[in-house]
Amino acid sequence: MRIFKYVLSLILFQAISFGQSPQSVVCSDGFTPSGCRIVSGTFQLALKQLRLAIPGWRWIVVSPEAWPKVATSFGIKPTTPAFSDLGIQSTYVNAALLSFGTKIDENLQRFSNRTGIDRLRWVVAHEAGHILCDTRNEEEAQNAGQRLEAGNRTICRKPVSSQLASQSEVHGAKGD
Repeated sequence: MRIFKYVLSLILFQAISFGQSPQSVVCSDGFTPSGCRIVSGTFQLALKQLRLAIPGWRWIVVSPEAWPKVATSFGIKPTTPAFSDLGIQSTYVNAALLSFGTKIDENLQRFSNRTGIDRLRWVVAHEAGHILCDTRNEEEAQNAGQRLEAGNRTICRKPVSSQLASQSEVHGAKGD
């Protein structure tokens, strides 16, 4: 299953990556090069604000049009704004998190009343909680994300330097 998901991610994404950075932020199909630069730059800002670097990890920003297909291909509800797959070391984030459309904000209201970069930072911190703490538990991930946002470098019960899971597990953002 892990190989299938990896191949699927390669097929679904003819990724555009800009610049060399410790964090790989790529865009799915559906973005212009300038649109991808804007989205990936915003995403890099959220990572920088969190002082978050996970070597070898890929953050994939998916266009809102492609999101339902990508989410369901991993068994995730399309209403979930982000999810991580530890097996292929990738987090998928719906680019709708970066927009200010009324419908999108209404759909995301059940997760958080935050908007813009603040909402993106919250989602990234939550997903980092899943990744760094190697947990499927939404509450643990959310608590770890809150500690990360607060600047606490001890965000898990175990040291953050512990190995990432070698098995393929998919973790969705709170609410899936």
